[in-house]
Amino acid sequence: MFRNYTLQPATAHDQPLEFEWNQETGELRGKSADIVAGMCRQAIREGWITGHPHPTDYEITDPLRRPVEMAVVLGQYWRLGGDLQAAYPNVPEEINDPDLVY
Repeated sequence: MFRNYTLQPATAHDQPLEFEWNQETGELRGKSADIVAGMCRQAIREGWITGHPHPTDYEITDPLRRPVEMAVVLGQYWRLGGDLQAAYPNVPEEINDPDLVY
């Protein structure tokens, strides 16, 4: 089943993403499908992506079928909502401790 997404950019110089995604089949379609697919391919090639809170690294293996990974890939540059926001991984409290020195 395809779900419709419109994600607003996190910065003023980016454009909104508009796409439909079927997480069961990994299919994308819509105006921004090529952009999303390209970001997913790049993340798979690298094998990881740094996400929030920075600098937290997340392993990326199949973002087109794993909502957690799709959320991390897109959450870098766009504001997530709904199921993608809910899918964003929770960071263990000790990693999110503001008193830690990196």
